[in-house]
Amino acid sequence: MIDQGEIPQQTEQPLTPEQIAKTDADLTTLSSLTTFAQANESVLEVTGGYAVESHFGGRITRPHGDIDAVLWIRDASFEQEAQQNISDIFSKEETNWQPYDAGKNKEHFIEFREDDPSKKEFKDRRRIELYTFDKAGIRTLRKMVLVDSKGEKHEVMVAPIEMTVANIIRIINRPEEERIRRRLRETNDTDRADLKKLISHPKFSKNKYLQTMASYLVHKSGGSLTEEQAMAEAEAQWNFAIGQI
Repeated sequence: MIDQGEIPQQTEQPLTPEQIAKTDADLTTLSSLTTFAQANESVLEVTGGYAVESHFGGRITRPHGDIDAVLWIRDASFEQEAQQNISDIFSKEETNWQPYDAGKNKEHFIEFREDDPSKKEFKDRRRIELYTFDKAGIRTLRKMVLVDSKGEKHEVMVAPIEMTVANIIRIINRPEEERIRRRLRETNDTDRADLKKLISHPKFSKNKYLQTMASYLVHKSGGSLTEEQAMAEAEAQWNFAIGQI
């Protein structure tokens, strides 16, 4: 069953025709990647802003700077072939995709950006950031939908709402030295707006979020954190993030 996050839609600024065209192209790309994943015993997980939209019924309510996703591949030996196949998928689209390497030195990661000098603003160009991980480590996902401007529904897999919240809170709590070292972007107003929107969702549970984040922190620490310490850290990160909105 597809969970469409059946809650009242919030009033948003309408998208421009250019933004609508970009969004529709993004959803078409996601459908192509999902089809590829299904044909190869893999799973495409949508993350980032599009994941947020899926929790609210899937209608696109704002412009999105990029597509964020994780391809959970059938096994580690398939990674190189999968990344090449993804490049082949992009080459067949109308968008002039070019692989991009900013020296981030990220493993299991590929990034493509639209090469179109006529689009002067960076935000107007299409971009996708895709991680490729072994499916053995896949987390719980739910089938949701995103809806294009013609009303067509695109099935996507996303993490539960508490994990989506956790992803944003980790960004907001990221130490500045880590952000600079890994060449990651700064927290922005969109992160804060998405967080505020998600925690207002009637299906969101703060207690479930804290349990989710605490489990992640224990895992990340390699077991050096106790459950009690991890829960205290999760609460501290929550309080800091909520203080930013």
